[in-house]
Amino acid sequence: MNIVFFPVKDTTAKLTKLCRIAEGHLAQKEPLLFLVPDKAAYDFLDKLFWSSDNFLPHPTLLTISTELLPCSSVFNLRPSALLEGAKTIYEFEDHTSPEKFQLSKHRYQTYRDQNFPITIENFI
Repeated sequence: MNIVFFPVKDTTAKLTKLCRIAEGHLAQKEPLLFLVPDKAAYDFLDKLFWSSDNFLPHPTLLTISTELLPCSSVFNLRPSALLEGAKTIYEFEDHTSPEKFQLSKHRYQTYRDQNFPITIENFI
């Protein structure tokens, strides 16, 4: 598994990155699973992707789920690390609150302890 962390400092950066990753997978015709913690997160992401500003047709290649489904690429939006089920896992290094940053650090350490290759990608 390859783990990719995206440092984000605010909610706008998170939403922008979610849409950019989704757009990239759609352009490459590669499936992507957004693994969310609950129904509220599911509804929020679904609405974001269907909004006129960010229209991203799904579930053709983009899937949002509260359960891990078979997919080679997963954007993990849950608080805990994902240790199986994907070739590539995207994560946020979330600086939007001290609690979220601690969860990010814990996920990073969990992946590191498992010797997974980790990349940190900054973006503008």
